[in-house]
Amino acid sequence: MEKGEKQFINPLTTPVSRPGSDRKVKILGAAEEIISSKGFKDTTISEIAASVGIQESIIYRHFKGKEDLLFSIIEERLKEGLALLDRDLQGLNEPRSQLRKMMWGNLWYQEAYAAYSKILLFECRPAPKFYSSPAFILIQKYIERLVSILEGGVREGLFRSDLSIPIMQDLVLGLLDMTTIGFHELKEVDHPLDDFEEAATLIELIISPKQEESKSPSGDKSAVILRSAEKVFAKKGFDRTKMTEIASLAGVGDGTVYEYFANKDILFFSIPKIRFEQYRNDLKGLFHPDTIISRLKQWIRHHFNNLMADPDFLRIYVQNLFLNKGFYQSEAYEYFRQYFHFLETTFEEGKNKGIFRSEIQARVFRNMVLGTFCHMATRWLNNRRITEKDRMKEVNQIIDLLAESVLN
Repeated sequence: MEKGEKQFINPLTTPVSRPGSDRKVKILGAAEEIISSKGFKDTTISEIAASVGIQESIIYRHFKGKEDLLFSIIEERLKEGLALLDRDLQGLNEPRSQLRKMMWGNLWYQEAYAAYSKILLFECRPAPKFYSSPAFILIQKYIERLVSILEGGVREGLFRSDLSIPIMQDLVLGLLDMTTIGFHELKEVDHPLDDFEEAATLIELIISPKQEESKSPSGDKSAVILRSAEKVFAKKGFDRTKMTEIASLAGVGDGTVYEYFANKDILFFSIPKIRFEQYRNDLKGLFHPDTIISRLKQWIRHHFNNLMADPDFLRIYVQNLFLNKGFYQSEAYEYFRQYFHFLETTFEEGKNKGIFRSEIQARVFRNMVLGTFCHMATRWLNNRRITEKDRMKEVNQIIDLLAESVLN
């Protein structure tokens, strides 16, 4: 479906047949335009009433107050958005196609209803009361659809099984947020969909199964056999493990195992040989921070660790800066831009040297890093059961995922 192809009734501007609904729709439409233009704090009920040509008291017949009116705008838009999403996903049974369609629809909607988009990002999501409103229940339903797609991809082996669903969710939603902010406030793109292909490709690179996971026995059979042997040895021990069990788990014949490993001892000691070789290679990057990939990882870790080390500023950053359109027009943002400029230049240098994928722009990768962190941090702040150990584990996983996804 091409941009602009969707045709539907706009619930905020089109009258419906319920008694009194025409006036309510007009109020919502006027409020949406005025609040998106002036901001929630600077908008008054009297101003909205005057725009519709009614008395203030009539607005209070439909809404409890200005905040209820604000959240109702989002609620109505989300009802429509969910209906469109469900329609778009009909007939799409393959999780990768579903995920791409969901991302495409999200970015399309952010531009088609820019006023709603700005209100949701910069007025509602920073407001604590929004998370107990009926509108937020619809956001949760949207996330449930995303989670269902991600879980389906894992079940079918299309998405990597070692990556948690919450992290997958943060990756997708974080990148969509930053792409939208780049459109609304930074004017980096003329349309959010300009970055869609790169954004979708980057997500797929990250959440698709690792190369060794997706290989069939007809590929690198020795690697498949080694991984299978590692599992069986770990479970049963050396003495109780049989070569036939390893062959069965690897999906190869007994004879194939002996083609690569003459006996059980050789197979067993091949496991630590491979592991320690890998560890040694990892150390090279550790002691040579001048390498491109090490610099990239260090910046991401620096960003995550610095913000996590200061809980007060972390909360300010996530709740009051990231979703504050004033921030993107302030002097503070220029300092922030200079701060993440190192990430962009490092990425570009890696592209020029053939280390990173040439088809991914630094801007899209930067959006992934910044957006993912904010979604992860929001989840951490709102879930006390997540421990420091859990957070560090997720950070380590994200750093490796982000760096490995763009390597040539």
